[in-house]
Amino acid sequence: TIGSLMRFKKTVEDWQNVLDSKTWELEEAERGLFPPLLLSYYDLPSAMKRCFSYCAVFPKDHKIDTDNLIKLWMAQGYLSSRKRPEIEITGREYLENLVMRSFFQDIEKDKGSDNIVRFKMHDMVHDFAQFLTK
Repeated sequence: TIGSLMRFKKTVEDWQNVLDSKTWELEEAERGLFPPLLLSYYDLPSAMKRCFSYCAVFPKDHKIDTDNLIKLWMAQGYLSSRKRPEIEITGREYLENLVMRSFFQDIEKDKGSDNIVRFKMHDMVHDFAQFLTK
């Protein structure tokens, strides 16, 4: 996840800000893998943070259906657009961005369109998402 975050950081100052982040100073119980996940999470736009955190409602090891998830995000008002095709495209873009940042794994793609059909969250990422919702 750190690698996925750092690939978007282009300057020495950006890299130094990550190094100097207070996120590395979490309490003992939260240390584990959470600091790198928190850094990646804090780097997300606020709408995408809500979409990621929403995934905590699914059980661990659950294969999440992309179309259903995007509809759930739409129903919650997490995606901004007034037109349905545009809002669904926004949902797919958010999902693909979260995949690029390694928040999701075991990606299943449609052979014809190369769209993500299903995916899972690693157990640690799922624990992290639930930690965020507390």
